[in-house]
Amino acid sequence: MRTGCARDFSLAFGLLAVLLLASPGALAQGAVSITDLPEAPSYQDVKDAETVTFGWSVLNFNASHTYLVTVAPQDPSVEATVAPNATFFLGPKGTQKVFVTVPLPTRLAGEHAYRFQFTIQSDDAAAAPVTITKTAKVFSHSPLVLGLVKNPLPAPLDNEWGVFLLEVAFWVVSGLIAIFFGDRVVYRLTRNAKADTTQVILTKLRKPIFLLVFLIGFERSLTVLPQGDLVDITRRILAAAITAIGCYVFYKVLDSALYYYSKEIAPRTATDVDDILVPALRKVGAVLIFIVGFVLILDSFQVDLTVFVGGAAVASLVIAFAAQDTLSNFFSGIFLLIDRPFKEGDDIQTDQNEICRVERIGLRSTRLYHYRNHEIVVMPNNKLSGGRITNLSMPDPHYRINIEVGIAYGSDIDKARKLLVGIMQEHPDVVKNEAFPRQCLVLRLADSSVNLLAFCYVAHWRDRGRVASDLVTEFHDELNKAGIEIPFPQRTLWIRSVDAEAAKTVKVNLAARGKAAAAPQDLGGDEH
Repeated sequence: MRTGCARDFSLAFGLLAVLLLASPGALAQGAVSITDLPEAPSYQDVKDAETVTFGWSVLNFNASHTYLVTVAPQDPSVEATVAPNATFFLGPKGTQKVFVTVPLPTRLAGEHAYRFQFTIQSDDAAAAPVTITKTAKVFSHSPLVLGLVKNPLPAPLDNEWGVFLLEVAFWVVSGLIAIFFGDRVVYRLTRNAKADTTQVILTKLRKPIFLLVFLIGFERSLTVLPQGDLVDITRRILAAAITAIGCYVFYKVLDSALYYYSKEIAPRTATDVDDILVPALRKVGAVLIFIVGFVLILDSFQVDLTVFVGGAAVASLVIAFAAQDTLSNFFSGIFLLIDRPFKEGDDIQTDQNEICRVERIGLRSTRLYHYRNHEIVVMPNNKLSGGRITNLSMPDPHYRINIEVGIAYGSDIDKARKLLVGIMQEHPDVVKNEAFPRQCLVLRLADSSVNLLAFCYVAHWRDRGRVASDLVTEFHDELNKAGIEIPFPQRTLWIRSVDAEAAKTVKVNLAARGKAAAAPQDLGGDEH
């Protein structure tokens, strides 16, 4: 009975084996076995080693087929060395020992797993390749300090905690060294600056540089500790802190550079553009760096930024529409500072004929002192850049006065011209420089007079009204003394038939109109 059962079991097992070998997909797997080698087992406990070697024995049970075997780590980033070869042929009933050497993590204590793939291809074209995965593990007791030297500390710190403390101490010293060399660089770059300027820059940079170096090293030192949720959370927090400190250092470097420029270079430049743009750059730079740092911190916590990007786009569009006047004033202020149609202290005349002194040019508005009303006017920059502005201070404060004088037909024109030029020559506030001539020209032949144009220059535009008033008065008096008539508009009428009363009325009306037309015009008062 037992013999019959055994015989039936053997027949069933043999039939199953035949079916397995006949199956193309299971041909290689059923005919090849892979076992650990005692001299290089798949699980090893090592200490103070840089590499570890695992070994397997590959055996071909098939008596008729040859197999092509390829050995490779499942993770392509693992730098493995396979001996004798990563690819070899395994003949019928053949055996091959395979040794795989991998570098041992020098910074991480604990158990590490490696997976290797054995790809087996039969010489039978109908048989599909078979992949067999082997897992090898190694337990490392104590990592190397900085991945370079062994831990020299005695028990109980002859482990990963001792390595961690040594590395933290190393990064503290590295932070102090970074401060030392940073000071040397700052002293080198600011050797021509004032002592207080250099000291302010050093104060701005020392703490951020030390924190950045220390936090980077501290986060790196955490890799030597046994990994777990607490260490992973700590590393994420440190990564966010490093990002924040990095942005803070970048801002401090930018702020220090702009501070140095504003204190040492800007006072020596001829333009005032940098005096206004540098403070603006410091503020705008701080905002931009804060936004970039915030985005990077969210990314370090693996937060989906799609919603933030979409929201920022919508917010930017809304802000652009809502603040278009502000943006217009901002860019107009930039153009005013670069194009320089006027500078602070210049006297200008706006398109509304208001004469003002420029007090301060800002990025949004310009402050003007209104002479006549004795008040400060805040003018948006886009109004100034888009309107007609007359700069009374350029090319210099000199101002030309034009006075039109009419003399009667039949008068001596040359005599009148010389008389007017002499009056301008004698006035104490008229510029006597040959570059600013005093002349009197015949302007036109009007209906009732020969019109002359007398012009001269005063040293400052603020004197134009007073000097013009003086000259008109003297012109009137001297022309009368010289017997040169200053006529008023007249008309000669021929009336053929009208009664005496109507003629008298017409004569009175014409005389009244003539006197009104001859009344002196307002030549402008003293604007100051």
